[in-house]
Order: sequence, then C-alpha cells, then structure tokens
Amino acid sequence: MNLKSSVYLFLTVLLFACKGGSTDERTLPPGTGKAGEILLVIDSAKWNGPIGHELRVTFNSPVEDLPHSQSMFELRHVGPLAFKSILKEAKNLILLIPLYENDSQSKRMRSLFDQKSIDSLRASPNLFLVEKKNLYASNQEVLFIIGHSENDLVENLVKYRDGMRRFFNLAEDKRALKNVYSVKEEAMITNRLSKEHNFHLRVPYQYRLVTDNDGFIWLRLPGQEIDRNIIVAYKTYKDTSDFNAQNLVDWRNKIMKENVFGDPQNPDSYVITEPSIPPTVKQVSFQGKYAKKITGLWKTHDITMGGPFVAYSFVDQKLNRIYYVEGFLYSPGVEQRELMRELDMVLQTFRTSDM
Repeated sequence: MNLKSSVYLFLTVLLFACKGGSTDERTLPPGTGKAGEILLVIDSAKWNGPIGHELRVTFNSPVEDLPHSQSMFELRHVGPLAFKSILKEAKNLILLIPLYENDSQSKRMRSLFDQKSIDSLRASPNLFLVEKKNLYASNQEVLFIIGHSENDLVENLVKYRDGMRRFFNLAEDKRALKNVYSVKEEAMITNRLSKEHNFHLRVPYQYRLVTDNDGFIWLRLPGQEIDRNIIVAYKTYKDTSDFNAQNLVDWRNKIMKENVFGDPQNPDSYVITEPSIPPTVKQVSFQGKYAKKITGLWKTHDITMGGPFVAYSFVDQKLNRIYYVEGFLYSPGVEQRELMRELDMVLQTFRTSDM
C-alpha cells in the first residue's frame, strides 16, 4: 500500500505494544472470514454518524463493471465491548482508536495499547493510519484508524479513501493468488505455451487448452455454475495508436468474433463487448511495463450468455508484439467479485521475453 508518509507511520512503540497478541506467528490461530470481508470495530454512535458514513462509502461502494451490483468489500461492524474471542481472528480487521473521548467504549479501544503507546499517539497529530500484520491471527491484516477529533477522522477518511481500499485489496489479491495455485498447476500446458509462443503463464489446475493457434490461445475451466476462461492474443505492434481505447475494444471484438462462440454449432453465438455499457480503460503498470487495463461486460451476439471480463494490453519490445490477455467469466446467479479477482491474479502471472 502507498499511503502518504505524513499520515502512515510505523511507530516502533505501537508495533510492539499491542496487548493480547502473540510474538510468534506459529502459535496464532488461522485468520477467519470470507474473501473480501472486513470486520470493523466501532461504537454505534460513530457507525451511525458521519464517520460510519465515510467508512461505508469507502468499503461498500459497488465494484465497477460487474453485471450485478456487488460492494467492494463486505463490511461488518461490532462494538468495542463485543470485540473479543473469535472476532479478533478476522483476516481483515479495522480498529478505530478515538483519542478525544473518555466514554467506556473509547477507553476500551485505547486499552488495546499500553499507556506509553497512547501517549505517543497523542503526541503525533499527523498520525492517521497504522498497519499491523498477524496481531491476533495468522494471515491477518490490521489497520488502526487513529482519531484526534471527529472532524479529523471524517476529513482523513475522505482524503485517504483510495489508500485504504488499496491496502485491503492488496491483501485479498495475495490471498487469491495463493488460493488459485494451492494445488498443482498444469505445468505441461505452461511449458507448451512457453515453447511455442514465447510467453509464460502459470496455468491453474484443471484448466484445459481449448484453442492453440498462432496469435490466439484459449484456456478454459468449465463447471456447472462457474465457467472460467483465459485468452491470450498477440500481433505485430504497429505504433501507439494500438493503445487507443476504441482500437483495443475493436481488436477484442475481432478476436472474439473469430474464435470464441457460446455454441460452436451456431455462428451467431460469437462473443462481443457489451455495446450499451462502454468498458473502462485505464493506464496501468503491468509487470513494470506501460499497459492498458480494460474491464467491462461481454455477451454473445445472440444474447444467450454474458458476464464480466478483465484484460491487459502491453508490448513485448524484443518480439515487437502487442499482447491482449483476458479473463472472462460466465456464472449466472453467482457472486462474481472474488471470482474476477482470481482471474485477474492468473493474468498477472503472465510474462514475456522482456519482463
């Protein structure tokens, strides 16, 4: 996470003075909770006021480019007096520490630290966020939100909204990557793609190679409820106009029309980009290279199937190739946020000859 250093400080006294935690991760219980779930410890008055509103905007806003609305995270809140036992083992944990009130709930939150730490907090008016890993459980990410006043809290929650989202998204990305490759990989397919196409992609267990042509590869993991797909396309790089948003969408549509069908026996079932909802195209860094990230919705031309997709486009300068790598999902009636996160993590294992 890259929160600004003026508010994101690692105070040694804080990191080693939290009460109730273990100094040895091996003795900790495993973190609990569903993927994308955050436990927030906050009193009811703050939860129902401006502070709670900003926290809900931060973590409960909808994810872009999903066919059905789903929030970025599942935010659960509990009061300070209820924060004990198994609740402390949540994988994602936010602890709001108010320094400006002396009610029993505020005192309870401050009691998580010794007095020397509280004095250090009060002496650091620019301190807003502090991270701690594995405080009460293994595989746990804890974010302390430090409040010097209510106005200070509200202003900083707005100002550093994106940084807090990145913090927990990064934690969930790492867990998703580990989960995808928790069992054996399809090394034979990975090696074949490397040998025949000069790129490397970690192919997860049970994915099968549907199409293997010069310039187009389709990998698929079908299931009764969830159908996961990875495609890789490449062509000779022309110039920077290849990165134009409309040109990328046009290239995607050409790739899909020629290669991907909902029903191979029905030529009208080819895949297109949903025209009524333009995809989101952003400039990003992909493995340290200039790239465009595209997220949006797809459907078959005969409107029998549809779902979300995520893709990246970038250039291999050694081979003078522009690549388009995409993960798309067909899972009607199934929540898709974490499934798309997993597909994104697979795409990010992609390497070219100059990466």
